[in-house]
Amino acid sequence: MANITPSQTPVSFIPNAADNSSNPWWIKEDRDKLIQLGFPVQDTDLRQLTGPALLNRLSLSKLIFVAGGNTFYLLQKFHDSGLFENISTLLDRGIIYIGSSAGSVLAGPDISPARTQDDPSQAPNLKSYSGLNLVNFSVIPHFGTPEDKPEYMKTFADIYEMPYPFITLTNSQAVWVEDGKFQLFDTGK
Repeated sequence: MANITPSQTPVSFIPNAADNSSNPWWIKEDRDKLIQLGFPVQDTDLRQLTGPALLNRLSLSKLIFVAGGNTFYLLQKFHDSGLFENISTLLDRGIIYIGSSAGSVLAGPDISPARTQDDPSQAPNLKSYSGLNLVNFSVIPHFGTPEDKPEYMKTFADIYEMPYPFITLTNSQAVWVEDGKFQLFDTGK
């Protein structure tokens, strides 16, 4: 796992998945937690920054934190801003991608499984559900308790048709991916 000193690790915080939410309380919660841990956080709005200006801003960061909300809308904003095509360049420079909820789903090869939680109509110009393909699996966030698993998995029956694996995560779990290997851990939340 990467050795990170929060005070020396600037974070670009991308809150756009929640642009259409009436009460995006989780955005403030995620941002406040990063600040509380000592990270210098700067919001990066994909509606306002695009192309080279966006890439310049993000290249000044060591972490890109992509918050939750509507996965389809988020993917559309990544395309509209030019970030979809350029995220790998930033990560190749050593910048770390962190996704929460929709941000974690976006990291996989395909965001189709998010149809059961998010409304695809919030992204009317989205032509493909292909994700960032940063990892070779899809994250299914917000999984409940182990007792909920059978009912929860019925909701995702179409996932079994997907040509790649998936990982279910509770709200107190995270997955760390480095050098093609992943590790699940409990955040203690």
